[in-house]
Amino acid sequence: MEREQVKSGNIIDWSVLRRLMKFVTPYKGRFYGLILLTVILGVLTPIRPILIQHTIDKDVAFGDYAGMVNIVIILILLLIVHSIAQYAHTYVSGWLGQQVIRDIRTRLYEHIVKLRLRFFDKTPIGRLVTRTISDVETLADVFSEGLAAMAGDLLQIVFILGFMFYEDWRLALLSLSTIPLLLISTYIFKEK
Repeated sequence: MEREQVKSGNIIDWSVLRRLMKFVTPYKGRFYGLILLTVILGVLTPIRPILIQHTIDKDVAFGDYAGMVNIVIILILLLIVHSIAQYAHTYVSGWLGQQVIRDIRTRLYEHIVKLRLRFFDKTPIGRLVTRTISDVETLADVFSEGLAAMAGDLLQIVFILGFMFYEDWRLALLSLSTIPLLLISTYIFKEK
């Protein structure tokens, strides 16, 4: 398995991820709730700069004090909703990660107990400890922080890019023109 992953050069091994997602099926409701919270956070984050731009372009430019007060109230409400959604997202992702890891550890323990004694004579204890503790903790990080955070960040990028191109496609292309340089420099540093 490790050789196949190294040969293909993939960062994500989809077959392993599919096998891990089987452990999520008993918690489908919470998982879909986590996806919904991720989408909500992805939409809420770019709204603040949009409101600030509206305030500067319309209210501040024309001296509309009442409009500025309204936008400030909306921004405060938006921050409260964003904080509640972020808290719920962190809680649900942590809870889901702990439940999945508990199930994996239980299944792993049941498997190890069924092994013959000859296996324990041949296998170094350090390897067993590493596989049962360190690797499972890495999986816990993937479930509680990795997947949800990656999806949320990607959604935020998509919404921000969409808004940038909606506002001014030329300025958006100009600001994105540095990405090839960043990718080239990242590749060079990775190789060195």
